Amino acid sequence: MIAAALLVALLALGVSPISAALDPPADCAQVPAAASIQKLLADGDFDGLDRLASRARDCKAETPDGLRALDAFYSRVVNLDPESTDSRHKDLIKRFEKWTKAKPQTAAPHVALAMTYTSFAWKGRGRGVGSTVTAQGWELFK
Repeated sequence: MIAAALLVALLALGVSPISAALDPPADCAQVPAAASIQKLLADGDFDGLDRLASRARDCKAETPDGLRALDAFYSRVVNLDPESTDSRHKDLIKRFEKWTKAKPQTAAPHVALAMTYTSFAWKGRGRGVGSTVTAQGWELFK
């Protein structure tokens, strides 16, 4: 009886019962703070990171700050800003390489590693227009 009532309610709302069963939980967009994610990375808790990435990947909702959950996850796991040091980039590269070796079939460490290399390349190049980039900047960018 309850199942039938639920089915009628879902159909009245225009929600397919199949998609309702597959939809992620409403709180899926609650991505942990950067500090919590960075602790998982520092502790080598790759299973925990993979669970967060998978949950964020399946989430269609936006975080309170308007990001897709997956974008928020990667922003917080990479956690770099324009002022990040070379040593910060190198440390993250080592951690993401370790994660990649531990979980080679998982996409998340590969994406995080690529994001870190991209950030490091832009740091070396500089943010100016192409004509203002030094030869050393272009070499670092390569």
